[in-house]
Amino acid sequence: IAVTDGTAGVMILEWRGGPADALRWQYRQRRKSSDETHAWSDWTDIPNSDASTNSHRVSGLLNYRTYEFEVRAWTSAGAGQQSNAATMATPFEDDRGVMVGSGHTIVGGKTYRLYGYYLDIPTGMRLDILAPAAGSHIFTLADVFTDSLLEMDVETGEFVAYAVVSPDGTVTVSHRDTANDDWIVDTKLSELLTRSFASHPKPSSAELWAAEANWEGIADQFDQIADSIRKAPPRP
Repeated sequence: IAVTDGTAGVMILEWRGGPADALRWQYRQRRKSSDETHAWSDWTDIPNSDASTNSHRVSGLLNYRTYEFEVRAWTSAGAGQQSNAATMATPFEDDRGVMVGSGHTIVGGKTYRLYGYYLDIPTGMRLDILAPAAGSHIFTLADVFTDSLLEMDVETGEFVAYAVVSPDGTVTVSHRDTANDDWIVDTKLSELLTRSFASHPKPSSAELWAAEANWEGIADQFDQIADSIRKAPPRP
């Protein structure tokens, strides 16, 4: 997968698996647009990589452009099979936040701009931004490790619902009571849980342990995000 940490012109590649006898890893990239797909670059060695390597930070990319990436291992037998291509748009950074949209995976510790609003993502979180259904303005911010989610209306800047999933599968589904500025449990929103977040590799044991230790704080983190929302100025 390709992940953004909010740095303009940078993308982080992450993958799982690969041969135990990998001597090094390589990646290649190409840029895409609505009317053109560029040729793949040459394969580039990832410096200091070996069989244990599972991520790489790619810099020097154009801002707010869509790229595809592939990785492959190199063994004593030569080049291995390339991975499935990961597609992601690089962020665009204005003076107060990093512009992101549907299809981005973002990490915490930074301020992001989602359409006309800024929001602060707490450190330690990793969220998928999922596009709304046709005719809707509701975007979903889905926690990668727990499948918990927060829903945001990008027309009004309000967070309207969240679903927190515990390690044993227990679910707390709530909606925002804007009149009283509070969250209320509402099982009528249980259909939110039918959404699939299977676009990411299966979490490692360490990541699952971290999620289990942290899931009770997800609702508090969602509240922090909701409280941080503020209107962004028009784009120049």
